[in-house]
Amino acid sequence: MNNKGLVIHRIHDVLLRVRGIKGDEDLAFFKDNGKRLAFPVPLIDENVIYKRKYSHIFVEPGIDQTLTYITKISSSVKYIVARAELKYDESRTHSVERVFELPRETAPNRS
Repeated sequence: MNNKGLVIHRIHDVLLRVRGIKGDEDLAFFKDNGKRLAFPVPLIDENVIYKRKYSHIFVEPGIDQTLTYITKISSSVKYIVARAELKYDESRTHSVERVFELPRETAPNRS
Protein backbone atom coordinates (compact mmCIF):
# COMPACT_ATOMS: atom_id res chain seq x y z
CA MET A 1 0.00 0.00 0.00
CA ASN A 2 1.32 3.37 -0.96
CA ASN A 3 -0.23 6.08 1.19
CA LYS A 4 0.25 9.18 -0.97
CA GLY A 5 -2.18 11.20 1.15
CA LEU A 6 -1.79 13.34 4.25
CA VAL A 7 -3.69 11.19 6.79
CA ILE A 8 -3.09 7.76 8.34
CA HIS A 9 -4.93 4.90 6.61
CA ARG A 10 -6.45 2.55 9.22
CA ILE A 11 -7.47 -0.78 7.75
CA HIS A 12 -9.79 -2.92 9.88
CA ASP A 13 -10.06 -5.93 7.58
CA VAL A 14 -7.95 -7.38 4.78
CA LEU A 15 -10.00 -10.08 3.09
CA LEU A 16 -7.72 -12.29 1.00
CA ARG A 17 -9.10 -14.66 -1.60
CA VAL A 18 -6.77 -16.86 -3.64
CA ARG A 19 -7.95 -19.35 -6.26
CA GLY A 20 -5.92 -21.49 -8.62
CA ILE A 21 -5.75 -23.46 -11.84
CA LYS A 22 -3.94 -26.80 -11.81
CA GLY A 23 -1.24 -27.37 -14.41
CA ASP A 24 -3.07 -30.31 -15.98
CA GLU A 25 -6.35 -28.37 -16.44
CA ASP A 26 -7.33 -26.52 -19.60
CA LEU A 27 -7.89 -22.79 -19.28
CA ALA A 28 -11.62 -22.03 -19.33
CA PHE A 29 -13.93 -19.05 -18.95
CA PHE A 30 -16.61 -18.68 -16.29
CA LYS A 31 -19.91 -19.94 -17.66
CA ASP A 32 -21.89 -16.75 -17.01
CA ASN A 33 -19.16 -14.12 -17.00
CA GLY A 34 -18.11 -13.50 -20.60
CA LYS A 35 -14.39 -13.81 -21.19
CA ARG A 36 -13.28 -13.83 -17.53
CA LEU A 37 -10.91 -16.70 -16.82
CA ALA A 38 -12.11 -19.25 -14.25
CA PHE A 39 -9.87 -20.26 -11.35
CA PRO A 40 -11.72 -23.33 -10.03
CA VAL A 41 -9.44 -24.37 -7.11
CA PRO A 42 -10.17 -22.51 -3.84
CA LEU A 43 -6.97 -21.94 -1.84
CA ILE A 44 -7.46 -19.08 0.66
CA ASP A 45 -10.57 -17.17 1.71
CA GLU A 46 -10.03 -15.34 5.00
CA ASN A 47 -9.42 -12.13 6.90
CA VAL A 48 -5.65 -11.93 7.27
CA ILE A 49 -5.52 -9.42 10.15
CA TYR A 50 -4.90 -11.37 13.35
CA LYS A 51 -7.91 -10.03 15.28
CA ARG A 52 -6.90 -11.52 18.65
CA LYS A 53 -3.87 -9.25 18.70
CA TYR A 54 -4.72 -6.29 16.45
CA SER A 55 -7.96 -4.40 15.82
CA HIS A 56 -6.50 -2.83 12.65
CA ILE A 57 -3.32 -2.08 10.74
CA PHE A 58 -2.25 1.36 9.62
CA VAL A 59 -0.09 3.06 7.01
CA GLU A 60 1.39 6.47 7.78
CA PRO A 61 1.23 9.25 5.15
CA GLY A 62 4.05 9.06 2.60
CA ILE A 63 4.79 5.40 3.39
CA ASP A 64 4.81 2.54 0.87
CA GLN A 65 3.92 -0.48 3.04
CA THR A 66 4.08 -4.06 1.77
CA LEU A 67 1.55 -6.48 3.26
CA THR A 68 2.65 -10.12 3.13
CA TYR A 69 0.91 -13.44 3.65
CA ILE A 70 3.15 -16.49 3.57
CA THR A 71 1.67 -19.93 2.95
CA LYS A 72 2.22 -23.04 0.88
CA ILE A 73 0.40 -24.02 -2.29
CA SER A 74 0.28 -27.45 -3.90
CA SER A 75 2.82 -27.94 -6.68
CA SER A 76 -0.07 -29.11 -8.89
CA VAL A 77 -1.30 -25.49 -9.11
CA LYS A 78 0.18 -23.56 -12.05
CA TYR A 79 -1.70 -20.22 -11.91
CA ILE A 80 -3.28 -18.28 -9.04
CA VAL A 81 -5.39 -15.15 -8.82
CA ALA A 82 -5.03 -13.22 -5.57
CA ARG A 83 -7.64 -10.63 -4.63
CA ALA A 84 -7.42 -8.48 -1.52
CA GLU A 85 -10.22 -6.26 -0.27
CA LEU A 86 -9.18 -3.66 2.29
CA LYS A 87 -11.92 -2.29 4.54
CA TYR A 88 -11.24 1.12 6.03
CA ASP A 89 -14.70 1.28 7.63
CA GLU A 90 -18.21 0.11 6.80
CA SER A 91 -18.55 2.40 3.78
CA ARG A 92 -14.99 2.63 2.39
CA THR A 93 -13.21 -0.28 0.74
CA HIS A 94 -10.47 -0.75 -1.82
CA SER A 95 -9.58 -3.89 -3.73
CA VAL A 96 -6.68 -5.15 -5.80
CA GLU A 97 -6.35 -8.29 -7.90
CA ARG A 98 -3.37 -9.91 -9.59
CA VAL A 99 -2.62 -13.14 -11.47
CA PHE A 100 0.61 -15.09 -10.96
CA GLU A 101 2.18 -18.04 -12.78
CA LEU A 102 3.84 -20.24 -10.18
CA PRO A 103 7.33 -21.58 -10.88
CA ARG A 104 7.58 -25.26 -11.66
CA GLU A 105 9.59 -27.35 -9.29
CA THR A 106 12.43 -29.12 -11.06
CA ALA A 107 14.36 -32.15 -9.89
CA PRO A 108 17.95 -31.43 -8.82
CA ASN A 109 20.68 -32.34 -11.27
CA ARG A 110 22.44 -35.37 -9.75
CA SER A 111 25.22 -35.85 -12.29
